[in-house]
Amino acid sequence: MEILHLVLALVITFVFMLIMRELVMWYWKINRLVKGIEEIKELAFLVLQKDLEEKKVTVINIGTNKEIEFTIKEYLNHPNKNSYKPK
Repeated sequence: MEILHLVLALVITFVFMLIMRELVMWYWKINRLVKGIEEIKELAFLVLQKDLEEKKVTVINIGTNKEIEFTIKEYLNHPNKNSYKPK
C-alpha cells in the first residue's frame, strides 16, 4: 500500500511539473522565441551555404610560400588545410 501511495505521489508530481512547465513556457513566450530562433538559424544556414560555395579565400602554403585561391568550402574540406594559412 505504501508503494502504491509513493508511485501515485510521483505520478501526480510529474504531471504537475509538466503542466507548470507548459504554463511557464506559454507565459514567457519561450516556444515562440525558440521557433523564431530556429527560423533565423535556417535562413542563416542557407545564406552561409551559398557563401561557402561562391566566395573565395586566398591562402598561403606554409611550405612553399605560394598563394592559392580556394572557395571557403574547398578550404574547409581540404585534407591538408593545416599546411595553409589565411592571407
